[in-house]
Amino acid sequence: MEEGEVKAFIQTKRTEEKVLGLPVVTVWEFSRLVQKEAWVIVAVQDKYQKEILNILQTLHISNYCGFRWNELATSIYHMQETERIRIWETFPWYRCLQDVESRLVFTYAALAKLSCDIRYYLRMQKESITSAYSEDHHTTIVDWVKTGRYLKEQENFLYVPNWAMLNYFGPRFLELGICLKGICTDDRLLQETVWRGLPIVSIKATAAFGTNVNILIGCGQRFLSYKVLDEMLALGYEKDRVLLPCSIDNPFQYGIQYFDLPELRLGSEEVFIDAGCYDCGTVQKFVEITDGHYKHIYSFEPDKVSYDHCRNTSRYKQYERFTLLNKGLWSKETNLHFSNEGTQLSRISETASHVIETTSLDQMLENEHVTIIKMDIEGAELEALRGCENIIRNQKPTLAISIYHKAEDFVDIPAYLLSLVPEYKLYYRHYSLYKYETILYAMI
Repeated sequence: MEEGEVKAFIQTKRTEEKVLGLPVVTVWEFSRLVQKEAWVIVAVQDKYQKEILNILQTLHISNYCGFRWNELATSIYHMQETERIRIWETFPWYRCLQDVESRLVFTYAALAKLSCDIRYYLRMQKESITSAYSEDHHTTIVDWVKTGRYLKEQENFLYVPNWAMLNYFGPRFLELGICLKGICTDDRLLQETVWRGLPIVSIKATAAFGTNVNILIGCGQRFLSYKVLDEMLALGYEKDRVLLPCSIDNPFQYGIQYFDLPELRLGSEEVFIDAGCYDCGTVQKFVEITDGHYKHIYSFEPDKVSYDHCRNTSRYKQYERFTLLNKGLWSKETNLHFSNEGTQLSRISETASHVIETTSLDQMLENEHVTIIKMDIEGAELEALRGCENIIRNQKPTLAISIYHKAEDFVDIPAYLLSLVPEYKLYYRHYSLYKYETILYAMI
């Protein structure tokens, strides 16, 4: 075998027959067929390598070496920008990223995925700039908390729903350089204790510190953020002092998620596809941005609990020219197993007992002129995009696609879109302090 030549890919459980034109074999097939001079490069994430190495040793495979992803990410991080770009340009679509922010988001998200070190997302936040929706186009999230119309940094309280969220968000706020005066929570087991020298109190007890404190909400769930916001308002806090820096509802951070780009100009003839309606939050944003002047909205929500909630919300809001379907989007019409959780985590899953109907946009909207598509469907995005290939090729709609559910989506989805429409301009944006809410925009 020639030096550096890759003959095949190995999986503990085969999910594909070929990758990059090379065969995929199981580790057990490899142990029976391989010649002695062959080597295995263990390229799984560092934290899984010990498990894989144990399997290789059990099968008496001794020619192997581990690939150190963490070291690779660190090396790339410390490279000169020109050298780093040469690496990224091995992805042909990297040159289609249109601005500095997109390349920054790609770099730090890629390093986080390589190393499994989410601190790269914090570094991203320190350097990221906001969009035209911000009063100051060059304000970082740290500056937002420290300056402007908000209070001094020492007057911040962090709200967390439980101990896990405290240990997740607390260090991240401190690493961002945001000083905290204390922690507040509904968790009674945490109240009246201390975290890193900071008092932990109930939401009600924060009133003892005065109503001139900022409450930073440390939870990603929208309904929890709203619940805390309502509680703080009832205690007399001003609305602009309850901040949502970790929530997708925070328009400061980059703008309005799914409609963020200054280049995106919505007109009165928009046909908007909302894949993953969840609670009609994105629909409401779209209606507000267009001031109610649009052609039609089609929303897809396969989760029955969320679907019923969306139906009730749409009736209450009296959305016009609005079609809500209790179906999932896929590459074709079929039935798939689905974890019907009634939350943002509901998704297609082979192990789930609930079954949903799916359709494709090409089949569903064959005679409709689609102008903008948003997809946030928990890992089913690529299959759903394959199901609207004709719409994308022929109509070239603006796309806002979630690409954080699967690591491979980060590179596979932009490559697929450019294979359909080579002239698409690509943008990356990120909307949280952690690994969720990375959006790929594609537009002409």
